[in-house]
Amino acid sequence: MSKSYALHGSEGAGGLHVTGSRDVKLGVVEGVYADIRSGQSQWAAIRSGLFSTDVSLIPLGRAECDDRSLRIPYSIQQIRDAPTGRPAP
Repeated sequence: MSKSYALHGSEGAGGLHVTGSRDVKLGVVEGVYADIRSGQSQWAAIRSGLFSTDVSLIPLGRAECDDRSLRIPYSIQQIRDAPTGRPAP
């Protein structure tokens, strides 16, 4: 059974700063993807890189969020090693 996801715009988590393990700053939330059936947020698109041109999809299963930041249990190296994309202009 495959899952279907929908982008949850930038309301809520969009624009939050993302910190990883050891409080390293990793980027900014570009958008959040949720399961269509449950509405539960599953993935975050994180904008990162030298000029903030890369976007990585990060699972939110173990993430913690408050009104100022999203904390994920991944290192900067794990984010660099993850597949990235470039947003459409």
